Amino acid sequence: MFVDGRKIANDLAGELKVAFEALPKTSVLLVIQVGEDPASSSFIRAKQKFAEKVGVEVRLVQFSNSVSETELQNYLRRVNGDPRISAVIVQLPLPGNIRASIVLDLIDPTRDPDLLSFDSRELFRLGRSKILPPVVSAVAEILTLNRVYLSDLDIAVVGDGKLVGEPVGVWLGNQKLEYALVTSETKNIKSILQNADVIISGAGSPGLIKPDMLKDGVVLIDAGTSEEGGKPGKLAGDADPACLDKCALFTPVPGGVGPIAVAMLFQNLLKLSGETAQ
Repeated sequence: MFVDGRKIANDLAGELKVAFEALPKTSVLLVIQVGEDPASSSFIRAKQKFAEKVGVEVRLVQFSNSVSETELQNYLRRVNGDPRISAVIVQLPLPGNIRASIVLDLIDPTRDPDLLSFDSRELFRLGRSKILPPVVSAVAEILTLNRVYLSDLDIAVVGDGKLVGEPVGVWLGNQKLEYALVTSETKNIKSILQNADVIISGAGSPGLIKPDMLKDGVVLIDAGTSEEGGKPGKLAGDADPACLDKCALFTPVPGGVGPIAVAMLFQNLLKLSGETAQ
């Protein structure tokens, strides 16, 4: 079955709009962008569009590529203490002269809906975070809506990056669920995937997963987004679209996990805004 992420996100938007309207003040999401990366700009526009649907104000602050790491750090320290800001996002990637981890780690966990700071990730790893990384929440939402229960299933996670593979692995581990991790160093990728009942992929390698790597009836959640053939704006997933024919459940790229993850980002913002308002 083909998962329509846009429809799921739209349904969530209706629920979130009601919830945001019930808050005592308008939630404000600050988005920080460095440079003019086309993919980053596209992701920001998706957030702005969703924010309009749910009644959230988005403030976009853009810095040139020449901004220094120190300048970004100082700016983040200032906004962390600004009571008018509900949450902060630093849109990745950052230029090579800026260490992303140093900048992201400055985001206050109470204002970090992406869970990208060290403190936020640590709370999540320990099972003490009140929110989940947006991609993890999106994966969980897809599984829940389609009544896929992971216990007693063979699970494979493709990729171990900070945005998909690593947090998905932590989430599975916190549920005491075992999984096989597939990375670029894994030698028996095909046999691992052929044995999997559920595959969650975030390698960012277009067309990595082919139909002959899958068994019939597999649940394939593709959260790996990259530019196909280096063409700006043309997004592709880790799975060859032909994999659909082998799957009981398949998420396309674009239009699958991505829109739901955006919705989950705003669900996180709602929870953070609610805490701030108390």
